[in-house]
Amino acid sequence: MGDISDNFWKSERVCKCGRHPVPYDIENLELLGMLEVARSMFGRPIIIRSWVRCPLHNVNEGGKENSAHLTGHAVDITVYRSDTRYVLEEALQKAGFTRFGEGKTFLHADCDKTKPEKVRWTY
Repeated sequence: MGDISDNFWKSERVCKCGRHPVPYDIENLELLGMLEVARSMFGRPIIIRSWVRCPLHNVNEGGKENSAHLTGHAVDITVYRSDTRYVLEEALQKAGFTRFGEGKTFLHADCDKTKPEKVRWTY
């Protein structure tokens, strides 16, 4: 049992640099609800690699200047196997995520309505 929802923890949401708590104005409860729906469909734990980022940490991660991580509208999820990635992405799509980036060991998913939807890219 997580401390912000059934399956997710505050420590997953905060910037990984450890210096910045999540400001109230970028808490994205919609994304949290979507993650819970996806987790239920996926049937396995979803391991969050990155959620909210401060601007400095975003630069250090190679993130774009207008990254959805800066507003809490994106998550990077650790995933190693292609078959697992396929099932996870399907669950995330059904939960409402519309933007996906594929890295070697992670899947980026976001729901930022200020950016083009139904897109996919690779890192």
